Amino acid sequence: MIKRISILLLSLLTSFTAFARDYSGHRYYGDADIGLPNGNEVGIGLVIALIAIPIGYLIINMSESNNGEDNMFVGCLGLLFIGGGIISLLPLLAWLCAIANVLISIGFVLFIIVVVIGFFMAKSK
Repeated sequence: MIKRISILLLSLLTSFTAFARDYSGHRYYGDADIGLPNGNEVGIGLVIALIAIPIGYLIINMSESNNGEDNMFVGCLGLLFIGGGIISLLPLLAWLCAIANVLISIGFVLFIIVVVIGFFMAKSK
């Protein structure tokens, strides 16, 4: 019993120290370079996407000519605009994935804490 709890605490301690290191093995505290794009890159990418995706959508919708035939060049140009807009959203996606990773990690730690407290409460009854 004591051995299991000590192994659990040791694994939690090592996971916390793993979060306090970046991939090169250096510790970072406070304002550190964590490999995510800065706010300017995210903002510029969002502006580009908000302009390029609707333009591409409009180009694709206008690619159909009056007699019902599709114009492949215009449709391809619209897809290129949409693809460029989606690619410009990648810095924002990196931030969203990092935020989701932190929230999942916090939830996992809270789950472990609740399980340990529940284990001790069940043993005390």
